[in-house]
Amino acid sequence: MGATVPYSTLGAGFSLHPDEGPMVMVTVLNSTDTTATSGFDTLFSDGMLLSAAVRVPTTFLDRPGHQLLGGTWNSRTYTSIAEAYIPYPDVAIPSTRGSSCLYWNFDQVLVADPTDDARGWGPFGRAGLADPDTSPIDAFLSFGFGGNVPGWMRRDDTFGIGWYWASASPQIGTLITSQFGPVGDGQGIECFYNYALTPAVRITPDLQYVVPTLRLADPAVIAGVRALVSF
Repeated sequence: MGATVPYSTLGAGFSLHPDEGPMVMVTVLNSTDTTATSGFDTLFSDGMLLSAAVRVPTTFLDRPGHQLLGGTWNSRTYTSIAEAYIPYPDVAIPSTRGSSCLYWNFDQVLVADPTDDARGWGPFGRAGLADPDTSPIDAFLSFGFGGNVPGWMRRDDTFGIGWYWASASPQIGTLITSQFGPVGDGQGIECFYNYALTPAVRITPDLQYVVPTLRLADPAVIAGVRALVSF
């Protein structure tokens, strides 16, 4: 979605979510980023972004879960990723119009708390495909487990562990690789534990191991901690 959805822009949308039924979400947005301006002067001047998703509740194994299918389409003008990001003023950079992506998400409770339907843990995953001519990442896959900590002693704690794989577009050109080195697929794993210190204070240590897409970059171990205070 990174190649099609602007960081900040104008638009409108709606969601339809009947009780016990599927959720439908549709948005129509300006095609380009307008972080530094109001956006009204350039509204839809270079096309539009259409985004839609349907999220359906499931009851596999008599446990709650969800399946989501969504996609985006942006009609703006894109710079070819074969030549993009290279500041050569005398080089004519080819362009193309339009980019799209399709993605699927799921989550499924495997172990549910018999005393509380809102608590449980299980697998989750995501898969996505993008236009290789406009997106540096043309395929993505992730899978993991997470949810509430089993047992009764730490009922408000949550945890998660997951793996991801990202495929670099085969259209990435030699001008980019000459600047940054060879490009391949990236992957990594991450785990976290969300510790409820009090009902209003949560502390979350996080650990990641990342194999970068840039082959000249070494794999990295990234550790961090964050805190959330709710008033």
